[in-house]
Amino acid sequence: MIDEFGKAVKTLWKLDLLFDSHGILRIGGRLNRTDLYMEMKHLVVLPGKHSLVRLLGVFYHKKFLHQGYRVILANMKNDGIVLIGGRILLKSIASMCIFCRIRRRKLLQQRMGELPSFRMQPQMAPFNSVAMSFFGYLKVKQSRNVVINASVLIITCATTRYIHLELCLALDTNSFLRAWRRFVSIRGIHPAFVFSDGGTTFHASQAPIKEWIEKWKFQLIQHEMAENQTKFDWKYNVPYASHMNGVVESLINSVRKALDASVVNYSRALMTYEEWTTVLNEITYIINSRPLFPDGNPLEYNCITGNTLLHPYAKQVVPQTTQEEKFNPRDMLKVAENRVEVFWKTWMKHIPHQLLLANKWFRTRRNLQVGDYVLIIQPGFKGGSAPGGLWKKALVHNIMPSSDGLVRSVTIKDSDGNLYNRPIHKLCLIATKEELQCGLKDI
Repeated sequence: MIDEFGKAVKTLWKLDLLFDSHGILRIGGRLNRTDLYMEMKHLVVLPGKHSLVRLLGVFYHKKFLHQGYRVILANMKNDGIVLIGGRILLKSIASMCIFCRIRRRKLLQQRMGELPSFRMQPQMAPFNSVAMSFFGYLKVKQSRNVVINASVLIITCATTRYIHLELCLALDTNSFLRAWRRFVSIRGIHPAFVFSDGGTTFHASQAPIKEWIEKWKFQLIQHEMAENQTKFDWKYNVPYASHMNGVVESLINSVRKALDASVVNYSRALMTYEEWTTVLNEITYIINSRPLFPDGNPLEYNCITGNTLLHPYAKQVVPQTTQEEKFNPRDMLKVAENRVEVFWKTWMKHIPHQLLLANKWFRTRRNLQVGDYVLIIQPGFKGGSAPGGLWKKALVHNIMPSSDGLVRSVTIKDSDGNLYNRPIHKLCLIATKEELQCGLKDI
């Protein structure tokens, strides 16, 4: 029986092992002269690698309600049993217990993906490719007794990170379309690519916007541009995957901080539409005045900001020129062109280096497979997650690999037969398909 202990044999000498009259291996120790009962003086020693001892460990695991290995080992000692390699045994039992996997759930991760092509488009006009989202609410006073909860539409250029804010009095398709028309009219460009979340407002707005764009191009510039040269592409984010739209979400935090500094308790402040619009326009200018790279000195001209390109005629430090590049300072067109050129040179020097390396999710993990058993994080109150007991169980129905072959979003099927698209960061793996086929079950 000693051979069953394997490598642990060398560590057993200090236990002063002995065999009792029934041939059971026990701990000797120094309590022979005491009046304690046998199970307390001489504990039974069992090898953790034996299959029968594993069944005993499963029994104690269920008896003490799936507690940690320290609790179970302490209670087994109270019953007169010592396990050699007990920690490894009980951890192995807990790792194969579905109940413990659910209770000690851990969110899935995957190595951070590559940036999409629309995030790096130098020498293109601002807002050629945009990402957008809604946030709020703001209380708008329309009359003495009428107050409306308005939302803020934030549109950001995916390359230069400029922002545009629009106040929407309703979160519906028509309100969004009006905000979109205001954005296009003010910025003077219609984006060729739009990225947003999968909200019903955006889904319902896609067809009218495409129809409006085609009509606008047909009436105004048909003689200058062929129809096949005009593009408008709209892609949606996976539901509940705000980190995949981080180009907008990070700027929403900046806007919230500016709102908090501008209006005391802005989420409860009661202001008119005109007042809120003034505040949002000022915040837009402030956010667009920030340096686009961390070590930028605002006092230097080469420290580019959003307003450098959006407002090239604004009062800024006049760029330094060489003798070969002399021009008339009154030639504002030359000033604007020079500032745009300096902007893109500085942008190419600093911005790509910031986006080169990821700041988290460095390791490549196992890809989810069709048939894997997962747990779905349910949304809770105020944007948080619901208690773990309310999370649903589901099976992976389909996987959606990225261009690098790693799976970061999947289609899952719950117990009611409903299909959902979810990012893996909102899922917990309970059991793989192979483990379910091998008979893994709740013990």
